[in-house]
Amino acid sequence: MNAFEYARPASVAEAVELLGASWDDAAVLAGGTDLITCLKQHVMAPKRLVSLRDVPELKGVAEENGRAHIGAMTTLAELAADPLITQHFPALVAAAQGVGSPQIMAAGTVGGDLLQRPRCWYFRTEHGLFAKEGDTALVPAGDNRYHAIFGNDSVAFVCPSSLAPSLVALDATVVLNGPAHRYSGPP
Repeated sequence: MNAFEYARPASVAEAVELLGASWDDAAVLAGGTDLITCLKQHVMAPKRLVSLRDVPELKGVAEENGRAHIGAMTTLAELAADPLITQHFPALVAAAQGVGSPQIMAAGTVGGDLLQRPRCWYFRTEHGLFAKEGDTALVPAGDNRYHAIFGNDSVAFVCPSSLAPSLVALDATVVLNGPAHRYSGPP
């Protein structure tokens, strides 16, 4: 793992400012269940980790105008136990509970689940995002157990998120904040 700076902003605006302009500048730390693995495997080597632990507006579940608002820093255990979610969105409860052990549910967050990196071992090794050696695509002729889209020359990853299919089925909207823009739309 490479050395990095650690930042703990207290607001979304401060977090966005700390992210920088380039993907290599910083990485967001939520629960860390996927990020730590990526750092150890040298999949990513950010100059700074921006922890969202102290950003209160990203935590919890709230109801507003008949809609549930789920903060990115809400843990999967909190999501699965929330009365609003258990009453109205059992598919989200099932998805959160299907993630794995109680330890992963206690540490993993909604935002982290949605934004985790592909599980592809080509990606998580030295072959990079497009799984190539030179001009040769490795996936079509190689082991492709973690790829579900066949018949193409490039890599087509399956989203590893457990919550995303349920959120799409529920016609959910995600809100993303970044240095250059704010996005609000489907997951």
